[in-house]
Amino acid sequence: MTSARPADRAGPSALDRVAQRALERLVALPDVTRAGFAVSEGGRRQLLFTATDRGDEGGSFEWCRIDAAWEVPLNGAARDGELVAGTLEELEPRFPSFVGGQADTGIRYVAAAPVSYDGEHLGGFVLYFDRVQQGGPQLVAGLVDLGRSIGKDLATTRHEQRRRAPARAARAGRGPGAVLSASHEMPGEPGAVGHARRFLRTVLEDWGLDAGLVGDAVLCLDELATNALVHTHGGCRVHVTLAGRVLRVRVADHGGLGPIRVAPTPPETAAHGRGLEIVGALASRSGRDPVECLAWFELDLPERT
Repeated sequence: MTSARPADRAGPSALDRVAQRALERLVALPDVTRAGFAVSEGGRRQLLFTATDRGDEGGSFEWCRIDAAWEVPLNGAARDGELVAGTLEELEPRFPSFVGGQADTGIRYVAAAPVSYDGEHLGGFVLYFDRVQQGGPQLVAGLVDLGRSIGKDLATTRHEQRRRAPARAARAGRGPGAVLSASHEMPGEPGAVGHARRFLRTVLEDWGLDAGLVGDAVLCLDELATNALVHTHGGCRVHVTLAGRVLRVRVADHGGLGPIRVAPTPPETAAHGRGLEIVGALASRSGRDPVECLAWFELDLPERT
């Protein structure tokens, strides 16, 4: 799980505002002591997650990324569209590690439901109760309906962001034949990857790119930048360009320890180490230059962008 909120972002994002509206509704339910909200990324390979205890007074949230392969109730909801609910004792056979982490928290019951819209699973939410819940089908139906309502809000917000994209692109100076570029220096210290992610997201949103493409680009950058930070003693430079309908992102290693190392591909159920596999699945093209110690990927823009 990696932190996704840097300190250099002013004010809440559109996603922060969706999360705030969703979490306010969720934590208002009876007996709920904590609520979490997650949005699927990268073909539902990962979740972007936040919770009621991760917000600040300004309306911004601290987000983290969760591998969708982890066996936790939220992943069952967001990944598979399944409603998962029960006491800790009922959930323990399926989610032993998760239940073990709830020891001495006062939590008695957990429920996770999908966030969906028009038949598409967009994410999920999870509720932590301090009392055992009753109600059976009525409880299930209520949570499913709530997930659809939150999903509609998320989908509507994304549509509005896409509608405003041409104006943002015009303000950024993007016209026919224009080449846009931006760079970010990432120091070799904890938290630097989070700043790099937010840098890229902010730049691409300002350029008016599609929300789905922005999410894929940020996820690919997260993997390459994390790899560079783990395997070198220095930082790296992130350089992004948009030329025509091709977005290219390069991560150049400053560590001076040779090329970025590639770990063997782990089993599908592994929660870590699948970074370059994810990049290969999401990017239109990707590669490494061992001479210059850099890794790169490209994404082709959809026609509607």
